[in-house]
Amino acid sequence: MILTIPMQLEAAKKEVPVEFSKIQGSQFNIIKNNILENLNIRIHNESNFMWEQFDGNSNICGEFAWQYLSEFLSKKECYLFFNQIECRDAYLFRNGKDLCDVIGETYNCEVYVTDYQGTYIICYNHEMILTGCGRAKQWIDEQSKYELSKEISRP
Repeated sequence: MILTIPMQLEAAKKEVPVEFSKIQGSQFNIIKNNILENLNIRIHNESNFMWEQFDGNSNICGEFAWQYLSEFLSKKECYLFFNQIECRDAYLFRNGKDLCDVIGETYNCEVYVTDYQGTYIICYNHEMILTGCGRAKQWIDEQSKYELSKEISRP
């Protein structure tokens, strides 16, 4: 049986000791408006592959690139949402570590993360690319340079 995204998240709650909550639709609408105002990314009920709208974005590629979210959002509250055509809900997490613990228990879905103000948006997509814009662009650029320097310095 293929689990829906909300079912996957509920199953993850049983596997990892993390608290998160589904937010009200009105609160998610405010966040979507903030993303539109700050990043010019439109999110509507039929949105799919929203990362294609990212302008001025940076990327990190790899099967486990989503794990970098725990560093970027280490102590920051964040909101998780999905391609709206798949799931119209959004969820509040205390920090990036909690978020990563739950993402590690999900499958077959693209995840999007933002803050309440919509100052950044990050996506880990089906192509195994962590891509972000807004405030996340600089962080991803720095992380990419760090990873590249590690590769170059290996014997």
